[in-house]
Parts: sequence; C-alpha cells; structure tokens
Amino acid sequence: MLTPIRTRAAKSLVILIEAIAGPCYALVAISGIALHAYTVWTAYTLTDPGWLQYVATYAAYAFPLFSELVMILFAQRATGSWINSYSFWVLTWAALLVFVLSLSTYRHRHRR
Repeated sequence: MLTPIRTRAAKSLVILIEAIAGPCYALVAISGIALHAYTVWTAYTLTDPGWLQYVATYAAYAFPLFSELVMILFAQRATGSWINSYSFWVLTWAALLVFVLSLSTYRHRHRR
C-alpha cells in the first residue's frame, strides 16, 4: 500500500500530466498539418520543372505518411546527407508524437 505522501505525489503527477497532455494533442495535430504542407512544398521544389512536378506535388498531398518517407529519401539524394532540414523536422515531429503518446499512456494507466 502506498503511503499518503506517495499517493498525493502520484495524484499530483497525474494532474500535471493531464494539464500537459491536453494542449499537446492540439500541438501534434497542428504541427502534423504544417509538416504535411512542408512536405508538399518540398516535393514541388525537389522535382524537376515540368508536368512531373505537379504529379509529385499531388502525390505528396494525397498520401501523407508515405510521402514523408519518400521525401526523406529524395532530400537525402539532393543534399547528400541523411541529416538535412527536412529529415530534422520529420524526426522532431515523430519525437513529439512519441512524447505525447507516452504521456497519454501514462495518464490512462494511472487514472482512477
């Protein structure tokens, strides 16, 4: 059995996590939309001018998760490095998603 001090501390931690996790859902959604817009723009700028530029842009718009992975490969080919501005933003967004999902998991497991 937990002592009252630990119980109060655990309840305080759950309250703090609930306060943090709430706005983080909106942050993940808004940043995901911004990342997808950046993906579409990157597809447009990395493709050679012509009608294939519009096909690549539409494909990036139509298939969000797949296009992010494909654009990491194309950005790596264009820059010659796996660490570039595009892959940095994709990995940052993925880290934010993992952080919010772990907060959510902790919150649901310790809710009473």
